[in-house]
Formats: sequence, structure tokens, C-alpha cells
Amino acid sequence: MRALYQELLPARAWLGRVLLPWRLGGRGANLRLGAGLRVFHPSKVFLADDVRVGAGTYLIANTERAEGIQIGRGARIGSSCYLAATDGQIVIGREAWLGAGVVAYGNGGLTIEAGAWVEDEVAISTINHRCERRDAPIRAQGLELAPVRIGAAARIGRGAILLPGVRVGAGARVAPGSVVTRDVPPRAQVAGVPAQPCEVTTLPPPPARRTLGAAS
Repeated sequence: MRALYQELLPARAWLGRVLLPWRLGGRGANLRLGAGLRVFHPSKVFLADDVRVGAGTYLIANTERAEGIQIGRGARIGSSCYLAATDGQIVIGREAWLGAGVVAYGNGGLTIEAGAWVEDEVAISTINHRCERRDAPIRAQGLELAPVRIGAAARIGRGAILLPGVRVGAGARVAPGSVVTRDVPPRAQVAGVPAQPCEVTTLPPPPARRTLGAAS
């Protein structure tokens, strides 16, 4: 029986990919979903027209909201990303681009506006553990939630970290590896740990679309 089960696994995976679009809460036309895409609570995931999701990505809409994860028209989600609504919501605008390996938690609410570029391996958190008391474990002290918003046409460099409650203004630039702890004004450029205004006038070009990973 075990050998038979192993032989049927590829067929089961193929059937799951074929049926997935019909299990979504909303699906547009011309979707391209990569191999190994995992979707949890698909009835709360909404994909608009021309959305691309790379191989090995996780979309987790474990929330009480009717629309846990919304991805707008023409948006691109790279391979091996991990997007979890987790009692909140993630909204990705039209033509937004997420590179490979992006990790984002939408507990407190995450909005990525139209045309924003989030490069590979960026981490976005909207949640933090309270830790005021020394006589109790951190896990027992509750959580603090704060929304994160990335403005239209903003660009977040590779490996940057966005902490809960920050807002990156439209057209702003965050240098690779930066840790953003406070709001970034529109069209500003910041770099460092923590991120501070800088005089950099150019950043490397956005990564090629091929880093989205295989999708079919």
C-alpha cells in the first residue's frame, strides 16, 4: 500500500494544482501558479487577473475576515515566499512585485500599494510580543499589533526588515539590509540599522522577473 501511495503522490499534486483556482474565494483570468504552491484557507484568498505566484510559495489566509489575502491585477509574487494573514489581512495592489523568499505577517494588517517593489528576502512584521514583565514568559504577556503600509511605487531593497507600525511613503526607497523602525516619508531614501535618511541618489536596478521562480 505504501508503494502505491508513493506512486499516486505526483498525480495527487497535479490534481491539487488543477483544482486550486476553483477553490479560491475569487479568481481572475490568466493566472499562473507555480509548482508546489501551498494555499491554506483558499476561500479567503482572492487573486485578480494576470497574477503570477512563484513555485514553493505559501499563502495562508488563517483569519476571521472574509478576505484574508487579496492580490491585485498583474501583481507578481516570487518563489518561496511566505505570506500569512494570521487573524489580519494582506492586501497587495495591482502591478506590485514581491521577490523570492519574502516573509510577511499580516496580523496587524499589511497593505502593499500599486507598483511597489519588494525585493528578495525582505521580512515584514505587523506583530510583536509584549515583554514588560520579568516574572512571566514573553509568550504569556500578550501581543501588540500595528499595521504596515508600503506606498505606491516604493521600493524595499533586498533583505530589509520592516517592523510593526511603519509606513513607507509613495516612491520612497529603502536600501538593502536596512531595518525600518519608523515612518519613511514619500520619495525619501533611507539606509542602515536603524534606517536613517541618506544621500544615495541611485539604487541598483530592480531584479529581473526571472527571480519569480518557475510558474506554470
